Amino acid sequence: MERVEFVRHYFQKERIASASTEVFWPKPDSGEFYQDVFIFSSMEDGKYTVYTVGKHIFPKGNDLTISMQKWMVLFLADGSLWCGPKHLEKGDFIVIPSSCPQGFMTKSENVKFYWFSTNDAQHINAMLAKGYVEKEMILGHIENMHTLVDIFENLIYKFPSQCDVHTYAFGSISCIVSFVTSISAKKQKISDQLMRHCLSLIDGTHGDITVDKLAKKCFVSRRYLYSLFKEYKNTSPVAYILSVRMQSADKFLTNTDYSISKVAELVGYSDPSHFTRAYTKYFSIPPTQRRKQTRLNSYMDETSVDNYSHTLEE
Repeated sequence: MERVEFVRHYFQKERIASASTEVFWPKPDSGEFYQDVFIFSSMEDGKYTVYTVGKHIFPKGNDLTISMQKWMVLFLADGSLWCGPKHLEKGDFIVIPSSCPQGFMTKSENVKFYWFSTNDAQHINAMLAKGYVEKEMILGHIENMHTLVDIFENLIYKFPSQCDVHTYAFGSISCIVSFVTSISAKKQKISDQLMRHCLSLIDGTHGDITVDKLAKKCFVSRRYLYSLFKEYKNTSPVAYILSVRMQSADKFLTNTDYSISKVAELVGYSDPSHFTRAYTKYFSIPPTQRRKQTRLNSYMDETSVDNYSHTLEE
């Protein structure tokens, strides 16, 4: 016996359930909060299989608990969200085992997220084969977010006429599983490449780049960028960018005749006085004093060489 149910639930209103996708039309007005859920259940030879797929447009300052079957994948398409102790931002996904039921909470912004869960052994085994640990949550980030959004949208709203719902649901969820598990399997390799790209961007600009710009160029969230730098450099991207900026400035000061204003400009400071304060705080010496010190040391070295040569000649 198979059963398919389509559910629309407007925020703080009655739940509407139907055996037809017509419950999803017309589409909600812009700014309206709701959840659309597709549930397929099957009882075959004593095996009870459930797929649940949902899309949520969720208001800020609220929390929500979603009942799960065996495990769940949640993907955040917009905004930010707390899932238990984990903070998710746009493009992040999380895999949650049944042993870790979680509530979801927004803070200061509206969110859009998709989720699916199942008790189907084939999907669960696919996750386990890629390193999923039953008692631990997996957190990751997807760069090509639009692909996954399209899969979810097609699964929830666009059922084909020449295919039964069960086959379509199974195939679509298999795509999602493949998408997420492949990222989990390649996570270390992707992280290595991404970190090298981040460092190249920072070094190539002498540190003249913000965390927001770096995240945008690398197609990742700020949160993911911070966790990446913590893992590879044991510091924050802000601290690392500042160190590159100051070390570049110090090289310009000690190896060129550029003015202080020019050095400030080269490392991204439009105001020389702002640069002077930052440099002094970082090195505990003003840039003008640093340059004088370098030139004095250079003069002393040259004098010492001249005196030594003169002594040899005598």
